[in-house]
Amino acid sequence: MELVSIYLRLGTMNNPCIYKIYNQVNNDIYIGSTVSLGLRKWYHLKDLNKKTHCNYKLQNAFNSGIKLLFEVIEHVPFKMLVEREQYWMDTLKPKYNIVLIAERKITKKQSKYKKLNKYQKKAKDLKAEDLVAINGIPPDIKWLK
Repeated sequence: MELVSIYLRLGTMNNPCIYKIYNQVNNDIYIGSTVSLGLRKWYHLKDLNKKTHCNYKLQNAFNSGIKLLFEVIEHVPFKMLVEREQYWMDTLKPKYNIVLIAERKITKKQSKYKKLNKYQKKAKDLKAEDLVAINGIPPDIKWLK
């Protein structure tokens, strides 16, 4: 029951990218996009550990004890996130994605910076020991500042 990162350092995760979460046993995958990989990974871990993840397919895999791996597929400019996420969904045919149409959940009025700042403000309220409890490794909270 763990989500493992492959070559992810939290201090360098504020670049827009397409990522995948995949099951080592059967190679089923989830494709996602984000402007801040460190924060997105943290939210996946938090929700999976609390058993409150909105994606029941990922939650069921996690609950069954399968080791899920987290990996960046491609770093892309912010404006291309939706287009590239859709490309990777069409190419890799992810079984864990519930919705197979990529879309941004940021409104036109919100910039990527406003959205990122919103998450950073929430994350600043966390204590270092909360991060350790979530992902099992010593936290690097520089990215919260």
